[in-house]
Order: sequence, then structure tokens, then C-alpha cells
Amino acid sequence: MCGIAGLIDLDPRLDHDALASQVIVMRERLVHRGPDDAGVLLEPRLRLALGHRRLSIIDLTEAGAQPMTSACGRFTIVYNGEVYNAADLRAGQPHIRWRGHSDTEALLEHLAARGVDGINDLNGMFAFALLDRGKRELVLARDRFGKKPLCYSISKDGRRFAFASELSALRTLPWFDSSIDRGALAAYLLLQYVHQPRSIHAGARKLPPGCFVRVRLGERIFVEEPQQWFDWSPQAESEEPVDEARVKALLDELDELIACAVRRRLVSDVPLGVLLSGGIDSALIASAMTRLVSEPVRSFSIGFDGSEESEHVEAREAAASLGTLHHDEILRPGILELLPTIAASLDEPLGDSSCLPTWLLARLARREVKVVLSGDGGDELFGGYQRYAETLREQTQLAHRLRYVAAQRRRWSAADAYCSPRFWMLMPDAVSEMLGQWPPFAAQAAGEMRRTLADEARPLIHRMRDLDVHSYLPGAVLAKVDRMTMAHGLETRSPFLDPEVAAFAARLPASLAGSAMRLKPMLRDLLARRSPPAWARRPKKGFGLPSSAWSQAAMINLCDELLLAPEACVRGLLDEQALRAWVDRQRQPQAFSVYQAWMLLVLELWLRSIEEPAAARVEVAMSPRPAGTGR
Repeated sequence: MCGIAGLIDLDPRLDHDALASQVIVMRERLVHRGPDDAGVLLEPRLRLALGHRRLSIIDLTEAGAQPMTSACGRFTIVYNGEVYNAADLRAGQPHIRWRGHSDTEALLEHLAARGVDGINDLNGMFAFALLDRGKRELVLARDRFGKKPLCYSISKDGRRFAFASELSALRTLPWFDSSIDRGALAAYLLLQYVHQPRSIHAGARKLPPGCFVRVRLGERIFVEEPQQWFDWSPQAESEEPVDEARVKALLDELDELIACAVRRRLVSDVPLGVLLSGGIDSALIASAMTRLVSEPVRSFSIGFDGSEESEHVEAREAAASLGTLHHDEILRPGILELLPTIAASLDEPLGDSSCLPTWLLARLARREVKVVLSGDGGDELFGGYQRYAETLREQTQLAHRLRYVAAQRRRWSAADAYCSPRFWMLMPDAVSEMLGQWPPFAAQAAGEMRRTLADEARPLIHRMRDLDVHSYLPGAVLAKVDRMTMAHGLETRSPFLDPEVAAFAARLPASLAGSAMRLKPMLRDLLARRSPPAWARRPKKGFGLPSSAWSQAAMINLCDELLLAPEACVRGLLDEQALRAWVDRQRQPQAFSVYQAWMLLVLELWLRSIEEPAAARVEVAMSPRPAGTGR
């Protein structure tokens, strides 16, 4: 893993040394992403500079340093990620005299030979910027599911462009518009994360997963609209009932695909381990690892003292059965004093309360290893969320549907049932009250989500998985894992997001992708082959703080102290009366939502953590021009 940054500035008043210095400042905001080494490249003719912070994982020598220029001298890359099929890419370029064995060099020479079409050949997680001196263009690209972040900004006069792994680097630029984008803020209140392609700042956009964007250099800078090079869309080849022989064949295939995905992710020149909870996904990954390596696998988990919700006991059982060298840390539940640290590590607001235990787990693992494998993506690809079962029950079982109709006083629809507190944090009317209006971007995002769910051409389980893969997975899950692990310089690899595993999940028949009665049937049946049967029957708990950590009184006190204080940053963004009314409702036992409270507290603490006070200004325009026109 690494941190990347770059800047193009056509203002002739800015000399070359100053241009390089600005990129170095940007780069150093990313030191936590790459504490091992740093590099910078200045291209005076193009008035461009590229910066890189390195977390050395493969080829620890100078031969793996970045920015890296191709053998022909035409291309230079700055890259964050790991490409697991680097050996195959090398084999496809037999004429190259290789300088080292880094995946960066393999990626660079592959792209130099094939251009952007070569992105489709990559198996890995990545965000990169590729400079093509011949075409005078910069290409930014991001991996299939959005494991690695990439944001960018263009000035209003079209003469300055910057990109970086994190918004924190863009905030160092004097011309960057760091005012709060109200559409993005509405999306945050709706979803608990800022939905792509917006960022929390009016002046920046996030490159969506599976996309690339060209930046053309001339008298002015022109940023094309992002182009999609990958899209995951579950659509089974056949929805006919499957017999036992077909299920067995599919399980055999999945078993081999997961083993291959894990094997690819074991390539490393530094120690690696596995994040092991008591759940199905991480147990499958750990099981595959133990079968593929000769040395004991190091596994990591955390638990909470005195909590029945903690999974550390199940993790210990799994570790003992698999024979891993297990490390865990048992914590007291009352650890809300870490909330400001978490908020400051997020780069932009992210209201997922599991950020805190993920941060703690990453801290534990980094003491022993630099790389870990995890089970991220298993729930979205293979149908693991309880909200899937609840929605499917209402669709297929009359009693559950009648209860919904009686409670909601309207007819049941998949869009209404799923786009509810099951999936949304605050409902649109509550967001409108908080902001004083319902911004167009939030309305558009919510409408697209509802349309995905309303498309009855596909089974409902496929529609729900599709929605989560394109929204919740990159917006909440992968962003959380990236920010919390990179805060400790820890690389996380996700075998379930391997292209071949994901393609398998996309063609699953609905009956094997999850049902009202059984979630993640394929992964459960596969785990039953490799472990005691009881493991596969365990209910999903989720990776969050236990309820004992969430004293209602303590949370309300924090809301009073932080959200309603005269100096509160949110007072300049949210309607004061609506915010006070929300806090008052939280005092009622039946109305209290620790997740809503966490989300708003994170927003406030994040606003306090960013350095420039101007970042808390409200952008008046409700539909700002996309950062990409450059005209």
C-alpha cells in the first residue's frame, strides 16, 4: 500500500521548485499510508509533479521505488495497491529488461504496451496515475470494487488539477475549494457515508470504482468524464431449481476459486496474517491460508470484556481448530474516548460504528505483520445481510407482508421495504428537516437506488446484492477498512473480491445467493466441509462495538456537549431547531438510535479535526458543476 499525489499547475508565476514543493506537502499528508519511503518527480515541460509515499511490501529495494518511469521513457506511474497477477503480466512482456521484481514495474510495462485496455487484465486492488508524455495526458484509474481510494480536483479556471489518495492532501492546496458540499452532506445523513462520485468537499470528486478518467494537458487542462471499465451485475445464467449434483459442482468450483484467490494474495516480502472473527467469511479465508502455507498462520481478533456480543471466544475456537498462531486483545467496552481519533483518521465523514473496532484490530495486527487477509466482500457478493432476509420474508411470506402493511399503512414494494431504516440511516424527510431542503444529488442517488430495487426483471436477492456492491461496499465497508488499517500502515487483502470469485457470485442462481430462511448458503455449505458443522450455523453478529459500550446516557451527554454547544461546527451546516429536536427525541428510550448518534458525532468531530476553518463553510449552490468539465 502507498499514498499517491500529483499536481498540474499552468500558472507561469509558480516556478518549478514551488510546484515540486507543493506536491511534497501533499505527499507528506499521506505518510501514514507509506511510512517506508518517499519520492517525487517533476516534469517541467508539462508543469506537472508526482509524489509517492511507500509502504514496502514486494521488492523492498530501490528497484521498487516510485514514481517509476517505463523502460522506453514515455510513461511514469504513481500507484497504490497490489496486482496479484504481476508474474503473468511480466510473462507477457518478454522483451523488457526488468530492473526488479515489484508489481509496480510489471503494471507499468503492461500499461505501456497495452494502454488503458490493459486495466481489464489486472487482478488486484489499485489506484494509479499514469503519465503519457507522448499524448500529453494523465490517466487515473481505480480497481473494480473500490478497495483503494482516489480523489481529484480541478480549479474553476481550468488551469490547475490535483489528485491524491486522500482529501487531506488536496486540502493543503491554496486554491482548493474545501467548502462543504450540501448534496454530499445529505447523502452522508441518508447513508452514513458520502456516495460517489461526490466528496464531502465541493471542490473534489472521488473516482468511482471500476472507472478511469483521462486528463488532457494543453493551454488549459481538460478532465474527461470518467469511463467505466468494469461493472459487477448479478444475473444468473438460469433461475431453474438446482439439484444436489449441481450444488456440489458449484461448491467444488467455489472452493478452488477461493483457494486460488488466497494463494495469489500470499505473495509478500514481509510478514502477513489474517483477521479472524467468529464469522463464516474470515474462517473460510483462514482455513484456505492454513492449507496453503507451511508455517503457522498468524491470526488476529479483538473482543470486549463481559459482553455476550463479542466474537473473540468463537475466534479462539476457530484459531485452535485451524492451528493458527492467534493474537487477540480483550478490551473494556467503554472506549468512546477514542471517537475523536477515529473521526480524525477518516479523511471524510464515515458514520459506520465498526470503524472503531476495525481501528483497534488494525493496531493489534500491525504489531506483528504488515499485511493481512480479510473476509470483506463476502456479505455483499454471497448474500449475507439480515436486511436481505427481512425483505425476502416480506416478499414471499404473507404474514410478514401483512405486518409490514399494517405498520407502514401502504402497499409493500421492494424499494420501500429496503430503502428504509434497514438500509438508510436517516429517512429523506428527516434529512430535509436537518438541511432545510432535499438537495438534488441526494434525491438522484436515492432515486437510483430505488430504481435498482424496483427492477423486477431480476430476482430480489440479485437486486439487493447489486445495490450494496455499488454503494454500501465501496462507500462504507471498503472505505472503513482502508482508512482504519492505513492509519496504522497495515495492508489488507480481500480474496472474496478476486475477479474470478466475484464473477462466480454474479452468476449464482437466486436460490443459492440467499433466501428468507438462509443467508450465504454457498459459504455456509463450503465452511461445513472444512470445519465443525456448528460453525456454519452461527448467526451473523456484525463487527461492531457491543451494546454495553453504548450507554444511552453517555451518548446523549456527548450529543449535548458536542452537537448543541455554541462552538459546534454542525451549527453552520444543519438546522439548529431540527438538530435540537432530534437530540430531544434521542432521550426517549424507544427512539434512541446509537447509530444515528454515532454518525452525527463523527461528523462534528471530523469537522473539528480538519485544519482549515474554511472547510466548514456551506456551499450555496445545490448542484455544483462536476469536477471534470474543465471548460
